[in-house]
Amino acid sequence: MYKYRLYPSRKQRERLFNTLKTCKEIYNHLLELSIRNYNFKGKTLRKFDYNRHLAGKYSDVHSQVKQNVSDRVYKAFQNFFRRVEDKSCRKKGYPRFKSRIHSIIYPQFGFKFISHRRLHISKIGSINI
Repeated sequence: MYKYRLYPSRKQRERLFNTLKTCKEIYNHLLELSIRNYNFKGKTLRKFDYNRHLAGKYSDVHSQVKQNVSDRVYKAFQNFFRRVEDKSCRKKGYPRFKSRIHSIIYPQFGFKFISHRRLHISKIGSINI
């Protein structure tokens, strides 16, 4: 994992904030879908179900970022099931809805180093680093 200090322009900053806001909406939407599905059917959704549900929606966010958000929801629900099965665990509630998301992840592609001072991020633009 690498961390870089970004120096975005005003327009890029707005795109970054919109991406983070959309990721929060995706997370909360998928979490609500999971909770409803678990309450009515007693079954959990798989990562494939999340990604299929997101297909064609939220086109302003890169697909790898959306898949990472669905992975976060899946892991949160798996931890919920682990806590339910663990008798010594006190807190057994559902995962919480997010008020904000602090990071986005491009696991494989969607970014490219243009030079040692510029980074191109898909759907956001070329940002100084």
